[in-house]
Amino acid sequence: MGMGRGMGMGRGMGMGRGVGVSTSPVAEGVKYCPYCGAQTASDARFCSQCGKSLE
Repeated sequence: MGMGRGMGMGRGMGMGRGVGVSTSPVAEGVKYCPYCGAQTASDARFCSQCGKSLE
């Protein structure tokens, strides 16, 4: 069996889309919580979602 449907390279495997590169624009003054991934203000000291320290 060759590389056919379902097992092919590409879709769903992070191939060809720049793995780890965001395709959405990042707004200035915004950062993300390293614990839960919530978007927070750049001057926030604590995450508004999970409450963890951002410092």
